[in-house]
Amino acid sequence: MRKRNYFEEQFAISLSQDLQKKYIAKFLEKCQNSSDLSEIDCRILSSVIRNKVD
Repeated sequence: MRKRNYFEEQFAISLSQDLQKKYIAKFLEKCQNSSDLSEIDCRILSSVIRNKVD
């Protein structure tokens, strides 16, 4: 079985709530452990917080 390319991986993530939750949790952990977030990370974090889904 071949490894999926970037676009296939992103498509798989878009179709899977479990994968979305995994990557959001990973991103939030990164934000918690970083004192110097990029502007893009701050915008993403703001969007995630604003659209929080339990």
